[in-house]
Amino acid sequence: MLDYLRNSLLRPLYKTRIISVIKHSAFNNIIEAAIRNSPSLQRSSNVIALQKDLDGNVYTQKKEVFIGSMMNGKKEGQGTLVYRHGEIYQGVWKNGFKEGEGVWILNDGTIINGFWLNNQLQPHVEIKFANGDFYKGEVKSTISGELKFHGRGILKSHTGDTYQGDFKEGLREGYGKYSYKDGANYEGYWVRGKKGKIQR
Repeated sequence: MLDYLRNSLLRPLYKTRIISVIKHSAFNNIIEAAIRNSPSLQRSSNVIALQKDLDGNVYTQKKEVFIGSMMNGKKEGQGTLVYRHGEIYQGVWKNGFKEGEGVWILNDGTIINGFWLNNQLQPHVEIKFANGDFYKGEVKSTISGELKFHGRGILKSHTGDTYQGDFKEGLREGYGKYSYKDGANYEGYWVRGKKGKIQR
């Protein structure tokens, strides 16, 4: 089982089949079996480390799995965190926090490329949605942690339509150009996601 875990984790985690392995219930069984059967297991309070020659060590804590390096008990350098709910963050860590370039993979397959400072995702991102849509531009995080298009950006739909311009709270708001896949386009002002004039 540990060989299976090793082979799975050493491949890029953004690949769909690896994500499906991690999200599958068998993943937890593999981790638990490895913990039970590893003679070199190190235990300290609620942190368990599997001392194996992976891309860094594998740590589990509160049903989360971290693959990478730890320094003074905190994540440091390049590493991958698999959250208990199935989401994945792969990138740079500093003193236990996300710090630098990283990739955030959501449960639905959406992939977010961005830059983190002090554990906070910065406004400029690239997002590839599970349905094939693609967004590059500015975002903002809500209190609940949801990301919304906010600022300048370009959104390419899987249907072939493209919008480039201003967004506010997740909607087209301000000035922008919408290009339809049939060649038609509209360039002008948008209000709450619809073509319109600026309200003064």
